[in-house]
Amino acid sequence: MTFEWNKMKLYWSKFKEYRVFSPYKSFFQLGIVWLTFSIILITSIILIFGVTTTEKYTGCMSATCFETFITSYKLPLGVLSLLIPFGAIYAAQHRSEQTIAQIKASKGHNSFVNYYKHLEEFNGMLKDENIDKEFVSIRKLHKMLFPNSKDGSYRIDENLIKNLIVALQKIHQTLMELERFVDSLKNSEFTENEYTDKSFNLILVTYETLLNIRNSFKFNDTEYSLVSLKEKLKKNEVNIVQVIYEIKTTLNCLEKVLSFDEEFDMPDVLTKLTKLDWDPKDNKALSIDNPIKIKLSNI
Repeated sequence: MTFEWNKMKLYWSKFKEYRVFSPYKSFFQLGIVWLTFSIILITSIILIFGVTTTEKYTGCMSATCFETFITSYKLPLGVLSLLIPFGAIYAAQHRSEQTIAQIKASKGHNSFVNYYKHLEEFNGMLKDENIDKEFVSIRKLHKMLFPNSKDGSYRIDENLIKNLIVALQKIHQTLMELERFVDSLKNSEFTENEYTDKSFNLILVTYETLLNIRNSFKFNDTEYSLVSLKEKLKKNEVNIVQVIYEIKTTLNCLEKVLSFDEEFDMPDVLTKLTKLDWDPKDNKALSIDNPIKIKLSNI
């Protein structure tokens, strides 16, 4: 039963692809033309044969005989004359199909040329901004940003941006929480360990979200995985300032990439994060007495 159903689907798909007035065939190669002409000719021949056998005619070249011929064979001649309007209608339809096919071919060629031109300009922009080496593959990045570019649509994918905004909002909220936490240290009695654990946890949450963004946008792998960063933070081999700097660098790079689409409205949350500032900016050891101060709330 499954086999028969698959055969039916195959026949149906072929039927849908069949075109009566195929633009890729000449007029006299069309099956509908030969079928129609054959029916008209056969019908006319049958009618002529019927008239001829029921009447006894002799050869005659006079005007009266000619008039008799026209009168007697009016029906078969009328059927035969249908060749002219049918031929004209079929020819017009065939030309129309050919015109449509030419337009589609031209559009397809233009889309092909425009796609590679768009990709070339995108690649050139990344090189001009010195960020082309930040990504695994420029072609893959372009395909992800502009999934419909081969069809002539050069707008950034909306679903991609929706997911990006959600991730950026999470980063923004986490950094704001870190900013509020540091501000609260003045009027609280946190221990050094409590400060370290809280600040590390917040920065790790932010970094995890950043890694997801980098993976989505085909960035090269970072120096640290989430696990290795956690260990290096505990061992003071990596400073929170370095992590914050990497976050801002990545988002600045991302903003440049998205700006390639001149009609794209840059998300406010991305604009705010690219203006992220902090203090201190050096890599000196941070402590509860010398915490990193995120400057984000006033942006």
